[in-house]
Amino acid sequence: MHPRPVRATPLATSLNTMAAPERQREPEAPPLIRRAADQRRSGGPPASSRLRVLGPKLARGAAIAGLMICGLAAGRTIAITRGGAGGSESGAVGYAVHVAANPNAPLNVGANDFRGLQQVVASVDPALVPMNVDGATAELLHSLQAGATEFASVRLFDTVAEDGDVVTLTTDTGARFGPFRLTNAGNVVNIPVAGGRLPTLTLHAIKDGNGGVTVGATTSVGTWYSGIIPEGGQQVVPMGRQ
Repeated sequence: MHPRPVRATPLATSLNTMAAPERQREPEAPPLIRRAADQRRSGGPPASSRLRVLGPKLARGAAIAGLMICGLAAGRTIAITRGGAGGSESGAVGYAVHVAANPNAPLNVGANDFRGLQQVVASVDPALVPMNVDGATAELLHSLQAGATEFASVRLFDTVAEDGDVVTLTTDTGARFGPFRLTNAGNVVNIPVAGGRLPTLTLHAIKDGNGGVTVGATTSVGTWYSGIIPEGGQQVVPMGRQ
């Protein structure tokens, strides 16, 4: 006698689907090779990460695979909090320096800030913020695929109290970094420069810890200061060379 086959119930099928999400068909993605960034609260990628190929093979696939261009959902990578040990933002050390700075000045970069594709691929900085290019322009995509993109390395940090400010940085070529939590130590973003043109940046204030979002950007030629950005606000940031 042969045992009767057991029919899978809708509940069993549902549980099986939840238990093995890796078997589900992934949606269409841009023709780029991505590294899934298993980012921790520190903002850095792990020492080892899996490479996944999505879309047609690129001429420079092996190099672009090293780029961390795919971040995880914000809720899984950062702790979004209000308040904190920083207390009053306006009373914190550094606030007077911040408000006295000119927020309309360009964020200047120098020759020592630029990295080639191979340098970005080889970077193991734990403070590195992954770059997402899902919304990249044709200009940036072509530059990446040709391996012709330069990257301006900038360290973004909370200039005043480390109180839970959360930001996203975008470029006018469609690259996106974050959202990520600002710290006093800072996080590194490698801003893509396609065709030799420095992009215009936009800072998006996702969460305000206390008293306004305060962003500093350090390069080899100095420190740039944002305005005091309210939660939900934005600031356009032009870039320049020195």
